[in-house]
Amino acid sequence: MRLHADTSADPSCAVQGTPFPGHRDMDPRPDLDRLAGVVSEYLRVPVEDLGRRGPGRALFVGAARTLTAWRPADIARHVDLHRSAVGRAPGVEPRAAQRLARMLADDRFPGLVPADPRLGRRR
Repeated sequence: MRLHADTSADPSCAVQGTPFPGHRDMDPRPDLDRLAGVVSEYLRVPVEDLGRRGPGRALFVGAARTLTAWRPADIARHVDLHRSAVGRAPGVEPRAAQRLARMLADDRFPGLVPADPRLGRRR
């Protein structure tokens, strides 16, 4: 209780807190490498896995279509697909889109590399 009283009485503390990261205005065309990092963290897979066929690449393409204003050709170039494949890809379901958008607005999600300890014994 003493620690709480000391912290609460400190006039230099901003008791209002800081803005929640998801409330920032999001750039309609965020860097696709940044989005890849977010998808990597969301799925707990290395960023390099998003370039290969599988759920990571599918989520990246869907998130790019749902959350950004990038053209299908730009998204396709980023993951080595044909633009028609990106155009046919489904979007992301609303709950996942909301979570990914919050993560995209937060700089703490740079993406995972194969040696990242958060991947556990996966690699």
